Amino acid sequence: VQLKPGHAPDAGTAADIVAYARGHLARFKLPAFVEFVDGFPLTPSARIQKRKLLEPARDQRAGAFDVREARA
Repeated sequence: VQLKPGHAPDAGTAADIVAYARGHLARFKLPAFVEFVDGFPLTPSARIQKRKLLEPARDQRAGAFDVREARA
């Protein structure tokens, strides 16, 4: 999640995002982890480079908010 300025990347914000998602998404679509990023890698046409988001060398869960255990 890329936050707007003025929002803190903490457990409270992640819990608020998950609570909002619970009210608007089906249970199977809820995220298991919430990760805060400063920005997304973009292509020259200003689209998100999804391949770079899922780099195999990077642990996707490290530093992310675990929804089930409600902790970072």
